[in-house]
Amino acid sequence: MSPGRLPNTVTIDKLPFGVSYAVNPVIVKFMENLRYIDQLGRGLPMVCQEAKKNGKKNEFAEIGESFKVTLEL
Repeated sequence: MSPGRLPNTVTIDKLPFGVSYAVNPVIVKFMENLRYIDQLGRGLPMVCQEAKKNGKKNEFAEIGESFKVTLEL
């Protein structure tokens, strides 16, 4: 669960394709400089790809003012 809805033009249908939006670009740049991240929009597509490869399901949902990712174990 993550507080807040998906930003701007990002939709649940677009998430598996790597559509992302930096809500705070200053923090993004800081994290890039520290090499904690290398590219925006890679995480959820990798989750979808690994789930499919392992025969598992994943689900994205906006619930009120929160965003939820569920991954079948």
